[in-house]
Amino acid sequence: MVRVLLGSEPKAEVDAITTDGVRPLYIAAQKGHAEVVELLLAGGADVRASRRGGTALHVAAQNGRAGVVKVLLDSGAGSSASEDGSTPLLAAAEKGHVEVVKLLLEKFPDAVNESRANDGVTPLHAAAANGQAETMRVLLDSGADVDAVNSQGATALRMAARKGHREVVQMLEQHKEVVKAAGLSETAGQ
Repeated sequence: MVRVLLGSEPKAEVDAITTDGVRPLYIAAQKGHAEVVELLLAGGADVRASRRGGTALHVAAQNGRAGVVKVLLDSGAGSSASEDGSTPLLAAAEKGHVEVVKLLLEKFPDAVNESRANDGVTPLHAAAANGQAETMRVLLDSGADVDAVNSQGATALRMAARKGHREVVQMLEQHKEVVKAAGLSETAGQ
């Protein structure tokens, strides 16, 4: 259907906005329709268009749509923050979407320690607070700062402990011990 609409005369408006401010690319990304996303992009859809600062990449990352995330990244999507300060990586980490986290870190390795402007939460904080152990392992292996504090002064370890995520607490404590034993600093070279 999308192929028909984009090929018809008059051609369908690929960046049409609904009354809610949503574009077709955003909806296709949210629903995980990678082929539709490809068709819309080929038809001229703006990969950087946003809704309240959140782009198609944000919504695809938040919903764990790895195939769509790959298409969007290959099309030049950026990792800018939304109005609430969340990045696609933070959104994926919070939900435990490991494959999406890996894709985003491959493209934007420096984003591993970016914090949300309004509360200082990093992807590691978000994963820890939500008990996302596998996601945390990927973040730690990518250089996430285990000692980073949010605007309340809480580390990922403290956030995980408050929520009762024992496995996550143990993982963070072990990581800190390894770093300490190796004589390394999480912030060395920064």
